[in-house]
Amino acid sequence: MKNAYGVGQVAEGIKDTAFSTFLLFYFNQVLGLPGTAAGLALFIETALDALSDPLAGSFSDRFVHRWGLRHPLMYLSALPLGVAFALLWQPPTRLAETGLFLWLLAFSVLVRQSMTFYHVPQMALGAELTSDYQERTTVVAYRTAYGLLGVALTIGIAWSVFFRGSKEFPNGQYDPSAYAPFGILFGALITASVLASALGTHSRIPQLPQPSGAPESFGLRLLLRDYRGALANGSFRLFFVGLMVFFVVRGIQDVLGLYRTTYF
Repeated sequence: MKNAYGVGQVAEGIKDTAFSTFLLFYFNQVLGLPGTAAGLALFIETALDALSDPLAGSFSDRFVHRWGLRHPLMYLSALPLGVAFALLWQPPTRLAETGLFLWLLAFSVLVRQSMTFYHVPQMALGAELTSDYQERTTVVAYRTAYGLLGVALTIGIAWSVFFRGSKEFPNGQYDPSAYAPFGILFGALITASVLASALGTHSRIPQLPQPSGAPESFGLRLLLRDYRGALANGSFRLFFVGLMVFFVVRGIQDVLGLYRTTYF
């Protein structure tokens, strides 16, 4: 069961690594989209993701279905996530600057939002598989290990298969024809990872915690109340600010890493 749950983190490892390592470089250096426009598109999709994460959590907590709170959203996200990821890396060749900007924005938002409505319920599921503290720690360890496997697969396959270089493109990351199959393969792996986790933990649905009584209807007022409740916690505020600073620094390092290794 731990392997079935943990394998779902491969999808997040692939998406994060592809976005942080290759996405900006591809649209900026390979397709010629100005860095300001590419950066703006990625800023918008990240900002929207920050807003939608709490929304997905609040919605999942109140989603009543015979398959429980988490699995329906996990199943529904699998195909849109993989398809949007694959299409992101193959914009039509005729697109000008505005078209490239809109393509990057639209499909990166679709990938992020599809991942949100899978990953937030999937993370909540990890805490619900067991009430034992030690077992929960082990479950998180499995999830972390599979996430690192997703990172390793993305980096290893990308450089050994898609961007290994050719006579025309000694630096393989400049080859525009390499990115479409890159997206198709890893989009398929993402969908497979999501489905494997959902199907592998499906048998545990009857044992998972269920809401007591009639759940509150999901709505804006309820969502704002959840926001206020989280921000009222002093420990959460410190944790939030610390994570924000950390990920700003890490994001700059990750996104510019391929630029640094390419030019220096």
